[in-house]
Amino acid sequence: MEEEHSLSFLPYSHVFERSWALMMLYFGARVYVLENPKLIAQTLTEVRPTMMCSVPRLYQKIYAGIKTKVEESGAVKRFIFKWAFGVGEKYSEKKRTGSSISGFLRLKHNIAKKLVFNKIQAQMGGRLSFLPVAGAAISPKIAAFFDALGIHLTLGYGLTETTATVSCSPAINYKFNSTGLPLNGITCKLGDHDEILVKGPGVMKGYYKKEEETRKVFTPDGWFKTGDAGKIDDEGHLIIIDRIKDLMKTSNGKYITPQPIESLLLNDNYIEQAVVVGDNKPYVTALLVPNFVALQHMAQHWGLSFDSLEELVDLKAIKDFYVDKINALQKDLASFEQIKKITLLPKEFNLDLGELTPTFKIRRNIIIERFSWQIDQMYQ
Repeated sequence: MEEEHSLSFLPYSHVFERSWALMMLYFGARVYVLENPKLIAQTLTEVRPTMMCSVPRLYQKIYAGIKTKVEESGAVKRFIFKWAFGVGEKYSEKKRTGSSISGFLRLKHNIAKKLVFNKIQAQMGGRLSFLPVAGAAISPKIAAFFDALGIHLTLGYGLTETTATVSCSPAINYKFNSTGLPLNGITCKLGDHDEILVKGPGVMKGYYKKEEETRKVFTPDGWFKTGDAGKIDDEGHLIIIDRIKDLMKTSNGKYITPQPIESLLLNDNYIEQAVVVGDNKPYVTALLVPNFVALQHMAQHWGLSFDSLEELVDLKAIKDFYVDKINALQKDLASFEQIKKITLLPKEFNLDLGELTPTFKIRRNIIIERFSWQIDQMYQ
């Protein structure tokens, strides 16, 4: 594997990146370490990795960037992208199901690659062939989007307590809404409240010198309780719903799963971070952190005047822009799931302040407590 190059940009304190890097080194691949994840775009073109593990946020941002660039391009370029993407969808579906691909479709796909796909892949180094994605939920829409571009994401699921991977997508007949099949030697089943239970050689024996905490996360017959709610379909594919502790119930008795809603919002180029609120509340609200690079560019284009990010997010035109955007993004959600009010925040949630995990997932309880005043204002 000496010709294989892996790029590490997630913290090694997280089991996903650490296990991946150790595996790459074991098999003889080169591992490049990026200490500042914000430099990922330029580093991809410098290192030109062939493999890389990542969390979904990277691909959400790339997706949003491509979508915005296409929307802002001329009519001819939009037509070419739409045609190429349609060809890519048909081609990738044939590959996904292991079906034969006609010579005519191969010809069209080669043209689509030269016109569109190769250019996008070049922005990611041009050599990526294996891209495991885990650590948080990714929308099926984004997984399918990259598949059509010829950039296949191998979706997976795991925890620190299971030594990372529990399940991952198979080579064919994978499903964009699932995290694949359990690895050899690993067994999954559902427990109370549809909690995913796991047995296998990678499951920990327990927390070091914490017998009571260990007892709480194992069933009497030895199944590890992941804390995640999920489903297992008829073909054995594991589908993650949400963290059980994050599931919400409004004061009207409606159940909300926040991660899919937040993932929907994060697919947009103007939204950097989102936290859905609704537990024991009469309706759903959200704290939003804008993508300030895109937002400032738009505000300047509109001729808006502001001296700080605090002033920017407080402008009526900006607030109205985000209300309209949220309404458009959530139009297919059930009425009780839809966000009724939003608060724009002037700075990003911070890893150093404990608001994010090492893989940049939000720490919901900490954020809700820290921004309780702003949340209360949305329910006045």
